[in-house]
Amino acid sequence: MVRGPAAVLAVVAAAWVYFLIPKLLPAIHDEETSRIVASCVAAGLVVLVAAGVATLSDTPIIVPIMLLGAVLIAGVMNAAGVGAAASLPETVVYACIGVLLALWLDAPPLVLAIPVFVAGIEIIGTLGGTTHGPPYGDLRGGDVFTLGLPDWHNGLAAARIGLADVVFVGLYATYARRMGLRFLAGAIGMAIGLAAALALSIDANSALPELGFIGAGFLVPNIDRVLALFRPAAEG
Repeated sequence: MVRGPAAVLAVVAAAWVYFLIPKLLPAIHDEETSRIVASCVAAGLVVLVAAGVATLSDTPIIVPIMLLGAVLIAGVMNAAGVGAAASLPETVVYACIGVLLALWLDAPPLVLAIPVFVAGIEIIGTLGGTTHGPPYGDLRGGDVFTLGLPDWHNGLAAARIGLADVVFVGLYATYARRMGLRFLAGAIGMAIGLAAALALSIDANSALPELGFIGAGFLVPNIDRVLALFRPAAEG
């Protein structure tokens, strides 16, 4: 996985290309299929970038510097109304917040407690009918609370995800990095989880608990090592 600020910036730049060229990608004429494909690709890239940012936790002093730079870039791009192109610097901002939270909440029991608690809250909200269909429409700029995931060829947003999704990806990836969990497997699991949540939400036209899917994607490939964190250290 990526290491250091230069590697993280390279990953961000590579993912940024995708967010800049969606109108050049081939049209998928079935609207639902187009939204699902575009959302899954973009979600995977967002998780990849957030996990890359989490590697900066190896040198924590770098994280606030990266956060400040990303805030400035995202602010300028949102003011310019560039739409989905602002999603990548916003991803870095939210992921940095997740990294800082993980550094602050640096306790092994929280590695299990937080995903389970957050998933429970989201599931209760879903069962209580407080959710709605996944947002779709114009790629508007200036919305700092959601990330627009661009559809292909039509200039629309296939879906939008909340800032909390990226914050928790950054938090979980940092826990994996610092507590001896399977970092790459966890990142892949979270990408699959978020993509699955978006695909199912679009298919059902009813938002599903994305944070629950992300948490499951993090825990499933790491459950043995997470449970090992609760075992008392062997006496020597």
